[in-house]
Amino acid sequence: MSGINRYLIIVSAGLFILIVSSLVLALTTEVSTLEEGTPERSVQLFLEHLKNDRFSEAHSFLTLDKQKTCNAVLFLRQFSDYGDSQLQDSNISWNKPNQEIAQATIVNLEISRIEPSPFGSSENSYQESFTLILEDNIWKISEFNFPMHCFKEALN
Repeated sequence: MSGINRYLIIVSAGLFILIVSSLVLALTTEVSTLEEGTPERSVQLFLEHLKNDRFSEAHSFLTLDKQKTCNAVLFLRQFSDYGDSQLQDSNISWNKPNQEIAQATIVNLEISRIEPSPFGSSENSYQESFTLILEDNIWKISEFNFPMHCFKEALN
């Protein structure tokens, strides 16, 4: 066997191992559950509920004041396609540290998504901030930057 053939076999085997291990890692990697009772966990649950079309559960993570202003029907109208269009196949990373202001905490995160296209793929990412307050010993969302008309009206 010549040196070139041996080299090609070694390179091919290495690439095969790399591809298989990448696939296994991609298919078995799960999002870690954040610590219960933290503002980050409340945001994580809120986003999971939106992603899985559980809008009433997501709505319950808003403060009572915001729930009244942005009732469940308006919330459903605003978010019904958000989980499918914005959160499916997205990678969410939590930017630390959070900012704590008196009785409120601001949770910052980055949502990134790889968009496949015929000419290759591109990554699209954006920053989100959530302001949470402790209401009945549960961290509830009082403000966030999603471009939803119902919630923006609720902020005023």
